[in-house]
Amino acid sequence: MDMFKRLKIFFVTSLFYSCALFAQPIVTDVVPLAGPTAGGGVIDIQGSGFTSATAVHFGSRSVSTFNVVNDNLITAIAPVGTPETVNIFVTTSAGTSPDTWAASYTYQGDWFAFTTQYATDKVIAIDTQSNAINSITVGASPGSVAINPEGTIAYITVDSNNSVVLIDVATNTVIGSPIPVGTNPQGIAITPDGSSAYVANYGSNNVTPIDLSTTPPTAGTPIPVGLNPLYIAITTDGQKAYVVNTTSSNVTVINLATHTPSPILIPIGPRPVSAITAPNGNRVYVTQVNLNAVTEIDTLTDTVLRTISLTGPGVNAINISSDSNKFYVTNTFDSSITPFNLLTNMAEADIAMDTRPDGISITPDQTRAYIAHEQSNNVVVVDLTLTPPVRTLNVAVANKTGEIAITPDQAPFAYFTLSLASAGSTSVFDASNSLSPVGSIAYYEWDFGDGTIVNTTSPITNHTYATAGVYNVTLVVTNTAGTSTFQIFTGQTVRNNGGSNAIRTQTVTIEANSSPLPPLNFIGVVKKNKFSENRQSVLSATWNGSPSSDVVLYRIYKGYHVIDEVSVGASLEFFTCVPSKHAATEYEIAAVDFNDIESKHVKILVL
Repeated sequence: MDMFKRLKIFFVTSLFYSCALFAQPIVTDVVPLAGPTAGGGVIDIQGSGFTSATAVHFGSRSVSTFNVVNDNLITAIAPVGTPETVNIFVTTSAGTSPDTWAASYTYQGDWFAFTTQYATDKVIAIDTQSNAINSITVGASPGSVAINPEGTIAYITVDSNNSVVLIDVATNTVIGSPIPVGTNPQGIAITPDGSSAYVANYGSNNVTPIDLSTTPPTAGTPIPVGLNPLYIAITTDGQKAYVVNTTSSNVTVINLATHTPSPILIPIGPRPVSAITAPNGNRVYVTQVNLNAVTEIDTLTDTVLRTISLTGPGVNAINISSDSNKFYVTNTFDSSITPFNLLTNMAEADIAMDTRPDGISITPDQTRAYIAHEQSNNVVVVDLTLTPPVRTLNVAVANKTGEIAITPDQAPFAYFTLSLASAGSTSVFDASNSLSPVGSIAYYEWDFGDGTIVNTTSPITNHTYATAGVYNVTLVVTNTAGTSTFQIFTGQTVRNNGGSNAIRTQTVTIEANSSPLPPLNFIGVVKKNKFSENRQSVLSATWNGSPSSDVVLYRIYKGYHVIDEVSVGASLEFFTCVPSKHAATEYEIAAVDFNDIESKHVKILVL
């Protein structure tokens, strides 16, 4: 063999063994499927190609402690996280495992409210379940807060150093370096897709765009607006931003694709201070503290539709319900909040607050509102499920607070297994392993691919396909906060970050209905005069079992009538009384499966 051939064989052989030994890792299962946001649990990661693993990640978070048990198993200590479903990635010398739903892990926990303390250098994080607080140092005079759609990072404007500071929601710690923006930054808003943030610079009369897709985030060229911009509301499609210019008493509309402001400003009453976007996408509402009113803007035409007068006084911050039917404003000067019903166009009864209520935020499940206060050391919680709403709790935060935002609810995770039967028989679909990062699954919508759609509150359902074929079965889940496949956005922070995790499709093949095979060797013998006293005889019938494995009993017929059933585990001998002077009698036997489907009948004529 010449040298070239030997080298060629060596190269091919080496390549074969390299591919065999260093195949790309694949994650096929995670046990358990969920755990707390605090992390610390032992997680079994199952799959293949793990032998040379050098790193494991839960989403973007690296695992500090993991053990490669063998090529098919890694045990890892879950890192801290936020309430969401993430993919687990295993990295080896052959690459990183792909992003698949089988590699999903759900962190379960609570929403957090982040509120700024302008008179200090602190931001307070409030656990909305326990109402426990954490204090985070960000720099003097923090102004406003917005949270990315994934609920992992809170962005804080800091007036004293003209910057935006980033907080890791999972650890409640500042991360990275401050992002420089304009003078006296105040309001901040993040686009619904999480790609960009926009900061209103009160002192420099402009808006700073920030690209959040880069690491670290980078500030862009400032966009000129009116005098003393204080607040920003972005449309639900992420195409436009409405900037509230408090001193020039107008609103600048920015095209976010080109970062160009509209040459025509929308006139507003004196001293507008805050704004909110209706989740239905066609309205922006702007508050006017001096006029005690809210201006309604049509986002299609960028014109004022009406001015809604309120009793106030000092109409300040605003928030809105997820169905766009009701907004809530804080009244700074009379220490209350006012709900306004947009269906009836009537204000509802004021709810008493502490001194000078400021920012207001609503939990993703619409059950509670959290209200910050300029002259109180409390964040007040209002129960929105009651009619009228009732103030129920004070969260002590040790100092005055201004703006407030709550982390978005993340999409639930749809997952189902199935037990398929042939056409005409019942198949079982089980979504018990579907999970929600916060709360639980409330509704299951099943589309069986044959034109049948059902909605259930139970995770397990049945369906019978009429005909054989290939079908796409789709499950969509909705959790107790109303989060499913779509987003709910109110201008600054996504409230419900629905998405593709809430939908799962599997392709199933339904086989044609096949009856079990009949029993074999059906034999009947008459034993005459066995019971001579009543002049009757006995038929002894025997047969061999059906070759079909799913048979549960045998059914014996005389004419059209069932005269007995014999279980598979019973003796295959059958007795029946017949007249001693009988005519020829025909009997039939059928094998019956677990769906009560009979085999072809086997017949015998007993003489």
